[in-house]
Amino acid sequence: MYLILLLQIGVTMAIGALFMYVGDVKTWVQTNYWIVWVNFIPTIIVLIALSILRRRYPVNFILLMAFTLLEGYTLGVLGTG
Repeated sequence: MYLILLLQIGVTMAIGALFMYVGDVKTWVQTNYWIVWVNFIPTIIVLIALSILRRRYPVNFILLMAFTLLEGYTLGVLGTG
C-alpha cells in the first residue's frame, strides 16, 4: 500500500523537477498555460472512473497511474510559475 503511494509521489516529483529545471520545457509550459485547463477535464473523468472502478484489479492501477500523471503535469505547471 505504501509502495504505491511512494511511486505516486516519486512520479509527481520527477515530472515537477522536469518542468522546473529543464529550460525548454519550462518555457513551453509557461507559454502554453491553457493546457492546464484542458488537463482539468480528464482529471475529473479519471477521478470519477476511479471511484466507480476502485475494486477492479488491473483497471484501478491503470486509472491511478493516469491520475498521477495528470496531477503531476498540473503540479509541474504550477511549480514553474
